[in-house]
Parts: sequence; C-alpha cells; structure tokens
Amino acid sequence: VLGGVGNVAANLADLKCETLCFYAVAQDHEAEQVKQMLSNHGVHAYPFTAGLMTTKKQRIMAQKQQICRIDSEEPLNLSKQQEDMIIHHVTSLMPRVTTILLSDYNKGLITPHIAQAIIQEAKNTNKAVFVDPKGNDYSKYTGATLIKPNFNELKMALRQIAPEAQGIENLDPRKTKDIEKIKEMTTLLRKKLNIPNAVVTLGEHGMLLSTEQDNTLRPTTARAVSDVSGAGDTSLAVLGAAYVSDPTLVHAVNLANIGAGIVVGKEGTAT
Repeated sequence: VLGGVGNVAANLADLKCETLCFYAVAQDHEAEQVKQMLSNHGVHAYPFTAGLMTTKKQRIMAQKQQICRIDSEEPLNLSKQQEDMIIHHVTSLMPRVTTILLSDYNKGLITPHIAQAIIQEAKNTNKAVFVDPKGNDYSKYTGATLIKPNFNELKMALRQIAPEAQGIENLDPRKTKDIEKIKEMTTLLRKKLNIPNAVVTLGEHGMLLSTEQDNTLRPTTARAVSDVSGAGDTSLAVLGAAYVSDPTLVHAVNLANIGAGIVVGKEGTAT
C-alpha cells in the first residue's frame, strides 16, 4: 500500500480532489509500484528520480495490532542543481492547483531552500501552503499558511525556535490546565514562524486549532484503535481538501478529526 506523501495523495484523490503529487523515488521496482498505485487512485504522479532506493516500510502485525516496523531507506543528499530542478518542476505545477501540501518526512527532499522557494512562490500566486513538519529545522517552514505538528513535534519545534519557552517537557494533554499552556505554546510557534494557522494533533485527545480568531481543542472521534499508521496523512489531506470551502478551518478541523478517527480503526495506511 502507499505510504508517506503517496498516502496523502491517495486520500485527497479518494475525496474527489484533483491531485498532483510530486515525490522522490529511485530507479527501482518499488518506484514503478508507487507510480502504478498512485495511478490506480487517479493521482497525477510526478516522480523525481534521485537516491539509491525507494523508501519501503514493512509492518509486523499480530492480532490486528502493529508490533514493529522495518524501514528500508536511503535519505537524499540533494545537490544545488537538483534542488533548483525540483523548485522549477514544483513551481511549474502551481498554476494548476489551489492548495499545496508539504508533507515532510525528513528524507532529504524538502530542504530549507526548496521549502522556502515553494512557500514564497505560493505567496506570490496567492496559494495556500499546509505543512506536515518533521526534522530538526522548523525555520524552513516560515511563512506557510498552516503547520500541523503532533505534540512531540510541537515540543521539538519550540526547543529549536523558542528556547525561552519554559516547562514544555512536562506538559500533558490529558490535564485541562496543561491544555491552556499548550495553546500558549502553539500561539508562540505560529508567531515565531510567521504562520497564521496551526493544528496540533494530540492523538486520542483530539486536535488543537490555533488561529488569530480561534484557539480551541476539538475532541477526537476515534471509537477503537487498530493501527495509527497514516492518521496524520489522512488529517492533512482532509484539512487541505476542506480548506478550499472553509478558510476559517473550524469545519476543516472537525472533518480531519473524523477522518483520522476512521483510519485508526483500520489496519495499515488507509483512505
């Protein structure tokens, strides 16, 4: 099944969005499988060939629960020429889209140079950019429309860009008093990165929506958890799809919560 940005794209396409997917693969059998699976979902695939192998993840399951995961991968080390090629390819696709989802898995494709070039071009052409972040450089997402970290990523980001933030390691989303502090920390993240919107996913505790007008916790809708794989991908896809009709994000976050709640009840990544 598709994973990573392929799962995001599959979710978007299954939501009846016309979806263009730019991604990196190697020249191998797995790359052909990815392209075929994207095509099966109706996704317009734009692969960039780089690296020694296409990332592959094997999940070990027992009684419908994931026990462990085995990853086969080789992170990219792009040259300046390759970065410029990627920027050219992506920006040439922008006239065909309304919203751009940067799904970063810290595999070397979304470098600071590439991220900032995409965000700036999106601003110049009035396109929204939603970011699902990962890695050790959150400054590269500066100026995006929305950032969607999970709770651990929020703490990591604040350690990097707001060392003055105190007590973040001891926060617990199960405690009402800590939710108020998490709201403050999310607002700080937005201001430090000049990002007007943030959605912090808190697992079984729901999603925190933080904007200039709203700062509320939306409870989860999950009934039974079988496998959390791909829940973040689904929530990003639903947020992006719903944003087109609801720029306030309130309805979009409610739908993303429902979508994530559905997929954690299924095995593996799902749409």
